[in-house]
Amino acid sequence: VIVLILTFFSMKTVQEVGADPDVPQDDVAIRIIGHQWWWEIRYPNTEVVTANVLHIPKGKRLLVALESADVVHDWWVSGLGRKMDAIPGRTNYFYIESRELGQFDGACNEFCGAQHAWMRMQVVVEESGDFEAWLAAQSEPAQVPVSEPAREGAELFQDMSCATCHAIRGTDAQAHVGPDLTHLASRSIMLSGKVKYSRENLKAWLNDPQALKPGAHMP
Repeated sequence: VIVLILTFFSMKTVQEVGADPDVPQDDVAIRIIGHQWWWEIRYPNTEVVTANVLHIPKGKRLLVALESADVVHDWWVSGLGRKMDAIPGRTNYFYIESRELGQFDGACNEFCGAQHAWMRMQVVVEESGDFEAWLAAQSEPAQVPVSEPAREGAELFQDMSCATCHAIRGTDAQAHVGPDLTHLASRSIMLSGKVKYSRENLKAWLNDPQALKPGAHMP
């Protein structure tokens, strides 16, 4: 009898927790999608798509929709809201807010494969005006290449396999298998925080991705 009673209340709780929440999609301010092994960050009602670094304005409570593209991940930035699992085929929701300016570091808190330890994220909290300026800059398409090396690089990007996985707004590259690269050079970190963004690290990554992040899906 005790087991039957516990089973009844357990199943009732599972159904209540598993039910799709009645969340107006217009209220979602940020959509985060976990990938092996990086975070895709989208700002609804804009074209802004970035990776691994989340910008938010100070003192504003924002609703976040959390999803997964492959396996179970877990978004956890200590001190900025609850930790939350990203589960394939399901959308979870949580609020994020900070009353302090600065940078907050976090990590995936659910083992998700070979590079789980290097599935980090950063949250940058800035004044509302600075955030709006950042969002406006990120909304712009990529600059048209002017110099000869830049034009050659753009052609290589299109002609080789890069455009089959990555997007650059303002070009024909519109894939979303890997991170959006429209404003890559404006980011402070690469490879989910494993290295700082620099020309040298980018060159090393392109030359031999497995040397920097073994198991990564980057060819």
